[in-house]
Amino acid sequence: MLSAPARARTVDTGFSRYKSVLSKPDFALLWGGQTISWFGDSLYFLSLLWLVQEMTGSRAMMGVVAACRTIPSLMGFLVGALVDRLDKRRLMIVVSTCQALTVASVPLLKSAGLLRAWHIPVIAFVLAVLGNFFVPARQTLIPFLVKKDELVHANSLMTLSQQAIFIAGYGTGGLLIASLGVMPLFWIDAVSFLGVIAAIWLLKVPGLQKPDSAEGSVAGVFGRAKALRSEVLAGLEFMMKTPAIRLVMPVSILFNFLFAPFSVLLPSWVKDVLNRGPEVFGFIQTSTMAGMVLGSLAVGLLVDRVRMSRALPASMIIMALSVIGFASTRQVWLALLFTGIMGTANAFTNVVFNSYIQAIVPREMMGRVWGTLGTIGQVAAPAGQALAGFLGQVVALPVLFGAEGWATTIISIGYGLAPRIREVFDSVEKSIVRSQLDVHDPVGHGAHRDLDGNRIARSLKQQGGANGGDV
Repeated sequence: MLSAPARARTVDTGFSRYKSVLSKPDFALLWGGQTISWFGDSLYFLSLLWLVQEMTGSRAMMGVVAACRTIPSLMGFLVGALVDRLDKRRLMIVVSTCQALTVASVPLLKSAGLLRAWHIPVIAFVLAVLGNFFVPARQTLIPFLVKKDELVHANSLMTLSQQAIFIAGYGTGGLLIASLGVMPLFWIDAVSFLGVIAAIWLLKVPGLQKPDSAEGSVAGVFGRAKALRSEVLAGLEFMMKTPAIRLVMPVSILFNFLFAPFSVLLPSWVKDVLNRGPEVFGFIQTSTMAGMVLGSLAVGLLVDRVRMSRALPASMIIMALSVIGFASTRQVWLALLFTGIMGTANAFTNVVFNSYIQAIVPREMMGRVWGTLGTIGQVAAPAGQALAGFLGQVVALPVLFGAEGWATTIISIGYGLAPRIREVFDSVEKSIVRSQLDVHDPVGHGAHRDLDGNRIARSLKQQGGANGGDV
């Protein structure tokens, strides 16, 4: 345990690192532009599903739209390799411009009397494809804008800012839909892209090498298809030979499949089960994001006191039980409580798992592994979302949500009790401790104390608040 003065120095150092990161003009520029764009994105995510609800009232169509937003992520492992070979700034400006025009097409079509229900899944698909290129390009730029020892704080600032902005956006978005309707929110999102476009235009990225004209061109990129294929296969081979990754992939696929009803049918739940409007829908989304902020921060508080290899399945069980609680309530305040718990457990699970992955994957394979993990994790999501939409037409929503909660609870308990899985994650945890002891205590003093406590403070604390999202 740290003494009070040591804790004070740690807190002071943390805040000084954030100040140092924001003192970098180019990083601050990227962060500011991205923050403006995130606010618009939060309004888009909220208004898209509510627009489907208003136009069709069809839960099946909601499933189709959700699937169209997810399908492009299945190509993440290829997109990451392509982004490595393109001019990042130019790519981000082109992508953001296309995103702005695509979002603006919704109110334009509406005002012309041409908007049809089938346009919505097409627009959702196009925006998801464009987003798949923007995010890895942005992540590639950050190491060029801050020092190496500031990367954790830079990523943490980005993630926490996104979560905070989405909390504000979801809360205000629901009220805006209730008072102004859906279409003004699409205009706000379209205009918000100007912030990130201007930031990237003004950005100076020292040390970033532009690809030569042959390699950076589209023809040059696809001319190296054989090299891309070998890189992808090497990443897959490494993952399949690494037990900690191999054993988690099936659970990730199942969770993304089983949680589809919640992500797709929430607007229908709010309207048909809670008998409320878009403002409550916004508050529930806000509660989930607030829970994710708490979960990200909780890891840093608990890492010195709890064995993370045990906390990981425990957080999965809590997340599943919160779905059961949500399915059984008709009170808005209880729905907000359960979605907040769900968000907290989800973020906690992702932070711990991401820390384990970063500890065992070689740096030269990190991009491929993360891209492939994202693809594999989402492989069942489109099917689950489409199926959830159609089941929502014939099965009562409380029954469907309850079945989702019980299925994920059973899987989580089995995962936590499986001896092989516990053994693998215990070994990863101990290897992290040993690597830290080699650096900070090469003689070995204190090793027995740290190994008995199974403490992995440095790795997990650095990840606290830096990750979030789907399992």
